[in-house]
Amino acid sequence: MRILSIDLPWSTANGCYGFAWIDLSGMSAAVRTHVQHGAATAAAQVFASFAQQNGPFDVILVDQPIGGAGHATTGYRDVERAFGNSSFVVNGPQRIQAPRFQPGAAHAARGTANATAAGNHLGHIGTVVVESFPQLTIPSLIDFAIQSGLVAMGAVTGLKAHKGSGTSASLAASQLVAAFGVWAGVAVSGPAQNGQPDAVDAVLALLPALEIFAPRAGGTVGSVWLHASPPGAPVHPSSVRRSLKSGLRAQWMSPMAIGRVGPSGIRSDGILSLRLPGWPAAAATSRLL
Repeated sequence: MRILSIDLPWSTANGCYGFAWIDLSGMSAAVRTHVQHGAATAAAQVFASFAQQNGPFDVILVDQPIGGAGHATTGYRDVERAFGNSSFVVNGPQRIQAPRFQPGAAHAARGTANATAAGNHLGHIGTVVVESFPQLTIPSLIDFAIQSGLVAMGAVTGLKAHKGSGTSASLAASQLVAAFGVWAGVAVSGPAQNGQPDAVDAVLALLPALEIFAPRAGGTVGSVWLHASPPGAPVHPSSVRRSLKSGLRAQWMSPMAIGRVGPSGIRSDGILSLRLPGWPAAAATSRLL
């Protein structure tokens, strides 16, 4: 099983593409990372270049919206409205709230096009391409580090603490990568190990897939699917009073079947995530990736 995570530039200017990948069939699985410069509008060319050295992959994760209609007045997709700002973790004096989605509707068409390009250039006939955002890993990593006492996380004061080029950002990036390595039981090499934010984000977004195909021994936090449109059309959490929101979110989540992949193609019906601190247990029917 070869899994690839891609961190994409969201603006139309030149940016950085972060890649993190792992081959779980190897004798000593490790996460490798790479950063490649290119325009946000040139994703297909960047993917083709990367594929010459590293493709193909069985599962590809992208950090842009893949499909989904936005709310008429906010631009947020239903899944973003259902789970936005629905979890928090306390890290020392910091109370970090998550997830902090961008309004995804305006980016869904380009995200779908990039997902298709990734599948075409970096996949094969059986490849699955899904949406997975780095910020959906950070709260659980912080909680894991605090509970285990194995990794100091004092520099991770927010969801974007590892961004930028300063000393504090570099320290936050190294702490996140260290916590990832302990959680997944793998070594990380390349620019993510040196704190480059785009590579670090690609590593973080990789974790929910690893929990499906190489779950942490004794782990209690599993991967979940956040439905864009849940089966049975349950009430939307944003439409009820605060005391009822948590229970409704459970109906918008499915636990993932461990170690199994569904039909090939582009998944446009939700987001792959870790179950964040404070979220209820997923109540919808379990599903394949």
